[in-house]
Parts: sequence; structure tokens; C-alpha cells
Amino acid sequence: MSARAESVSHLRGKNLLAEKFRRLGYQVQLEETYRDQGRRVDVAVTLPTGDRRPRVAVEVQDSALAVETTKARTRTDRSLGFIGTMWVFTDKRARVNLPREVPRGPYAHPG
Repeated sequence: MSARAESVSHLRGKNLLAEKFRRLGYQVQLEETYRDQGRRVDVAVTLPTGDRRPRVAVEVQDSALAVETTKARTRTDRSLGFIGTMWVFTDKRARVNLPREVPRGPYAHPG
């Protein structure tokens, strides 16, 4: 878990996603902490399907993060019982990481 302060866009992103999931009828927990694993999930979403109620970890990423760190966090999430981790990159991250010609925005995909 990082002790660094979160950026405004990171906080806004987490809260926006949590509210959207709630409006869609999902159970949502912000900042779900697992101290033994050193992990804090930005938004834990419980899917309203079946008896098992699968859960997804949603991570808002506004700062640079190594690929290996992303993979390690995703593995930890699986070990905690999440069926997957959804990584949501802020516009700041997209501007830094995506080439200019790549379409941006919801449902954007190359050619």
C-alpha cells in the first residue's frame, strides 16, 4: 500500500466509477484494504449474478506504474478472491502513454 497522497483526478475517477457501478445496481466498496497483503483496492465491485456473487477489483491509475507491478497487483487480487482486475487509466496517463494517432475515449479502438 502506498502512503502517497492521491491526485485529484485519481480521487475523482474512483468516486465517479463507484457511483456509476452503484447506479447500475452493483454493490461497491471504496478503498477495500488488505493489510496482510499490502494491498488496497480502489473500488471493489460485487456482481449481482448467481449465488457466488463474483467480485472485480477496479483500479484507477493516474501515475506511472511498472508493468511488473501491475501484474503483481493483479495476481494478488486473484489470490484475494477477485475474478479479475479492471485497470482504468486517467486521461493524464493516456496522454503520456498513447501515441497521438490512437483514438481515445469510451469504446475507442484502432481502425
